[in-house]
Amino acid sequence: MEHHITQNGHHSTLATPWVLVRHLRNCQRVSMGRFHTRTQATRLQQALQRAYPFEMEIIFDPTERYQ
Repeated sequence: MEHHITQNGHHSTLATPWVLVRHLRNCQRVSMGRFHTRTQATRLQQALQRAYPFEMEIIFDPTERYQ
């Protein structure tokens, strides 16, 4: 996963807006990772789905609420 640092030293969430989330019971979600491109998120999703049967989706979210 790529991390981008802004001029003030903070991580830029706009640089990693694609989030792979795992769906849990009771309508909860867990972030599996943030990615610079949708392609990066899709590759991890495909790899995880071969090993684990849980439901995941890729969302576009420029905020940090799923971190």
